Amino acid sequence: MAQTTYIAATGNTATSATITLAAGETISVHATEELTGSERVVLLQSSDDGSSFRALTGAINNNGTVLDQYINRNTVTGPGIFQLQKTITSASIAVKGG
Repeated sequence: MAQTTYIAATGNTATSATITLAAGETISVHATEELTGSERVVLLQSSDDGSSFRALTGAINNNGTVLDQYINRNTVTGPGIFQLQKTITSASIAVKGG
């Protein structure tokens, strides 16, 4: 299966393009390198048509975290309009999946 790059490799904060999932549709996401310390990837969800996004509560630690130093692979399940947001990282890290 082909990999999708949601966030290109960077050490800076970055946000993916909008990801729209139908009910029951899933994608797996992973960081290309291990995240350390407070580095993380947060799942944002839109409550409107994709104009505004907020961290999805109910994910790890109830703050939207889907990837961190302990979890390098996770699954996002629809329905919803989502974005992934990566914090500043010490290494150039991409977020990929499919």
